[in-house]
Formats: sequence, C-alpha cells, structure tokens
Amino acid sequence: MKRQRQKLFRVFLAGVLMLFSFMAYAQERTVTGRVYDSSGESIIGASVVVQGTMQGVVTDMDGAFQLKVQPSQSLVISFLGYKDVILPVGNKNDFKIILEEDSKKLDEVVVVGYATQKKVNLTGSVASVSAKDIQDIPVANTTTLLQGRLPGLVLTQNGAQAGNDNPEIRIRGIGTFGNNNPMVLIDGVEGSISQIAEIPSADIESISVLKDAASAAIYGVRAANGVILITTKRGQASSKVKVSYSGSYTLQTPGIVPDYVDSYNWALMKNEVNPGTFSSEALQKLKDGSDPDHYANTNWLDAVLRNASMHQHHLSVSGGNENTHFMTSVAYFNQDGIMMKTGVERFSFRSNIDTRYKRFTFGLNLSGNKNNVTAPAVAPSGEGGIMR
Repeated sequence: MKRQRQKLFRVFLAGVLMLFSFMAYAQERTVTGRVYDSSGESIIGASVVVQGTMQGVVTDMDGAFQLKVQPSQSLVISFLGYKDVILPVGNKNDFKIILEEDSKKLDEVVVVGYATQKKVNLTGSVASVSAKDIQDIPVANTTTLLQGRLPGLVLTQNGAQAGNDNPEIRIRGIGTFGNNNPMVLIDGVEGSISQIAEIPSADIESISVLKDAASAAIYGVRAANGVILITTKRGQASSKVKVSYSGSYTLQTPGIVPDYVDSYNWALMKNEVNPGTFSSEALQKLKDGSDPDHYANTNWLDAVLRNASMHQHHLSVSGGNENTHFMTSVAYFNQDGIMMKTGVERFSFRSNIDTRYKRFTFGLNLSGNKNNVTAPAVAPSGEGGIMR
C-alpha cells in the first residue's frame, strides 16, 4: 500500500512539473529591438543577454537583435565603453535602447600618434583595447580579437582556411573606390593587417584605433582610412625577473553542413528530370553497392572534413633595473584545419629592450616568425570545389 502511494505521488509530481513547463513554454515569445549610442548611431556587436542565463545574442550591422524571452525575465544590454542597461521584458515586444558612455573610461590612457594621451583630453575619435581584454581568448588569428570590441571598426571574414584567414578591416565604412585598408603601426613601425595575425595576443599591451580625419594631421594622407596602433609589452624598470606561461587547447568541429541524399535516390530524382539518364541496371548497382568503383555512394563531406585540434603556447621573461629593462618571449601555435590536409604551424619570438645611459635612452625591438602552411596546390572554389 505504501509503495502504491509513493508511485501515485511520483506520477502526480511529474504531471505538475509538465504543467509548469508547458505554462512557461506558452509564455515564451520573441522580442526585437535596436541599440543606439547617445548620438543616435547604431551599435554593432552589442551584447543582449537574458539576465541570470547564458541565453543571448549580439546586435547586427543595423544594431538590431531578436531574442526569445518570457515576460518575467529581464534583458541586460552591454558594450565596451558604455554603461550596462537592464530592462524588464513585461508585455513589451519591441525595444529602443540607448547606451550612455561610461565616464570612468575617460581616464584610460590611449596611444595617439607617437605619444600617449588621456581620453578626456582628446578631440578626435579614439577607441582602445587593453591586454586584459584579450589575453585569455584562444584564437587562430589575433586580428579577430578586435571584432565587437571597438566601435566603428568592422571585420569581414572572407575565408576560414587555416593559415589564410585574414579578415577585411574597415573603420567607419568604405571611404574610397581604391584601397580602404587602415594604416597599421606596430610599436611605431608601419606594418600590415596580415602582420597583426602573427603577433601572439599575450605579447600585446594595448590596441588603439584612430577613427576620424584628425589622424591624417599626424600621419598624413595614408591615414585617411583610419589608423590601428599596436604596442607590445615591455619590461618594467626596477622589477624582479618575471616568468610567465600561457597555453590553450581547442577542438574545432564543422558547424552546419548539408545533409545529402544517397546516390540511389539522387539518381531516381535525376531520372525524373531527365528520363533515361540512369538505366535500370545502373540504378540496381547504386542501390545494392555491388560496383562501388563505378557507381559509388560516398558522402564527400564526411570524407574531407574532420574534427581538428588547435593549441598554442606562450612563454615570456621580463624584468629590469634602474637603467635597463627587457621583455623576451617565444610562442608556438599549431592549428589543424577542419578540411583534410590543411593546417598551419607558427613559431614566433619577440625581444624588447630599453636602456638609459646618462641623458640618452636607447631601445631595441626584435621580432620574427616562421609559418608552415599546409593547403591544396589549387585553392578550392566554386560549387563542389572542396570535393574536387
């Protein structure tokens, strides 16, 4: 009798839980909205998250978002350099959100030209990212760390091939019919967008982006499309020798892949469009697989795609005394592409040394890297190119 009562109670409890789950699901609905800054411009890449959960999205090119929520929940909207906004959902279906700049960010020191300046004293438009914002994010290409972290800067990924995945960078859109790439300066020396990818994120101290025409007053006409300034880490004077290591291991897997029909059903559909393309004998061989050399049934995506690993390691030593300080690092990166026979292996080093003698200051920056890229002799392109 006691067991029967316990069984009935479990059935009743399960029914109550199912009822509550159904009620919660019935209340869930889709809300939309747009995120703007105080000047009315759309904010790209702002984070919109359901408070207390991991459910969220980022705003698109128009600052718009779409998210499934329940009336009792609240939305948390955030973006680097702006104050967070928390909005209860209630019965509202569409939101217009305006984010205010965080005044505390005005005390940050950013790189402008060949010197540094506090944001509060600037008249031009400058955005910055510090080392703590990017140091713990495992990526194959350091350039991708800028996505969504700097207002006005947009990255477009044109390919994901391991070792050849440099994105296109645009600052405040397209400004000319010619070259729209921004000017890149690494420790005061002009570089290129591809060189950013080869700098380990653990070596970067800060990244500043000059976005408006005022940058041309410092660097000339080559800065018309904006300037990206990268400073690498240096040793500190009168500090003990510090040894740092960081590493990560990542597993990559193909995302959304098409689900193909088998060769037999494909042949049947082909015959419906063009009768007589496949004879009854050919159809039978496709169906029973008796002649795989001539009538194969191969899923080529399974044949050429795989789960691939990516790991990176970084070791640095820094220190100094009153007159000389240094920072030396070595890094190793290895990424297998999700397509068979693709990948990249990279070795890099960096040494920044500063010394002072009487009234003179000397500096020496050394860096280099070696890339071993594995890729097809002819890049796959067009429909079915990856299978060829």
